[in-house]
Amino acid sequence: MSERDAEEELTERAEAAIVEFERAAGALARVEAGAESRDGRIAAWANGTGEITRVRLRDSALRTYRADALGTAVAAVLRAAQEKAREAYVNATDAILPPEVAEVQRIVQDAEDHRAEWERREGLTGPQ
Repeated sequence: MSERDAEEELTERAEAAIVEFERAAGALARVEAGAESRDGRIAAWANGTGEITRVRLRDSALRTYRADALGTAVAAVLRAAQEKAREAYVNATDAILPPEVAEVQRIVQDAEDHRAEWERREGLTGPQ
């Protein structure tokens, strides 16, 4: 098999794998992760796309926090929920990344590295 034939075969396999991967990744993006304040009065959940899906404020939060402090605390919990959900999504999708896609990513990265090295040798970029 020629190198060109091998590249075409890899491309076809990668395209088919990407379709399946996108379907699975879409389902994984809907999985929620949550976070809560240290005192447990504020909680939030987000999905892998970063969408906030639920927020819970216990009655005591409204009595305990000043308005500005409550806003800051809610924002921090929302960000934490989004970060946890994103991390879970990335870890889950990395675990199911098809080998064909990983191989294409490796080839692209090698080409970018080669180009950067060539540009450095030719003096087209500054020192790294």
